[in-house]
Amino acid sequence: MRNLKVLLIDLDGTLYFKGKKIPGADRCIEELRGMGFILRFLSNTDSKSISSIQKNLAFMGLALIEQEIFTPVAALKLFAEQQKGKTFHLLLSKDLLNAIQDSIPTSQDTPDYVVVGDIRESVNYDMLDKAFRLIMSGANIIAMQKGRYFMASDGYHIDTGAFVSLLEYASNKNALVLGKPSKEFFEMALYGTGYGPDQSMIVGDDISTDILGARIIGSRSTLVRTGKFNAHDLAMSYEKPDLIIDSVTDLPNILMSSENL
Repeated sequence: MRNLKVLLIDLDGTLYFKGKKIPGADRCIEELRGMGFILRFLSNTDSKSISSIQKNLAFMGLALIEQEIFTPVAALKLFAEQQKGKTFHLLLSKDLLNAIQDSIPTSQDTPDYVVVGDIRESVNYDMLDKAFRLIMSGANIIAMQKGRYFMASDGYHIDTGAFVSLLEYASNKNALVLGKPSKEFFEMALYGTGYGPDQSMIVGDDISTDILGARIIGSRSTLVRTGKFNAHDLAMSYEKPDLIIDSVTDLPNILMSSENL
């Protein structure tokens, strides 16, 4: 642990769950900052702007700055910056369109990429068919994330991945995924910190995204027993974390102890 510099910490299920802060999570963040770690807070949310996410976190008592929060939205902006001269056709929520359309070069007729995010507010056949026709004309597919479904207070709902898979199947093309657990997402989250995967640790409650992502990029991993943690899933999973802790609040003491060994 002595060369550990960056902590990539999941948000939902790790710092908060069902709209409520994990007890002590705010104090934990301050302790980790005080220990000198660079922090990045990760989420697969593709329906809200980073500014909206920050405000929601502040309401829960979690004081994070926008530059520390990394979502598929941040990954898309970074990707667009790297694709000089390329244009994008955006299938996104109204919140995201308002937040990023001025910073992403768009095209309605001849885009290089069709970006698919959370479209549950506006999806219809014509929207999907137009996206399909643009892809068949040469555009590549970008998925903000490929979750099959998500859970809300009233149960299961179709997630972005279902719409991405529809377009992949119809066009026989594979999407570039900019959300967890893709290699691109975690590498871009580390971009700008000055450190690589071997100097980072991913902390989260989800084996299929956080722990898998750590293995994909060669980072260390810590699984928390909060959020969607399930002991049966852990026992059955090929992916195994380096550490398992009851709560993210245990992390400062564990890291401090490892430094003193």
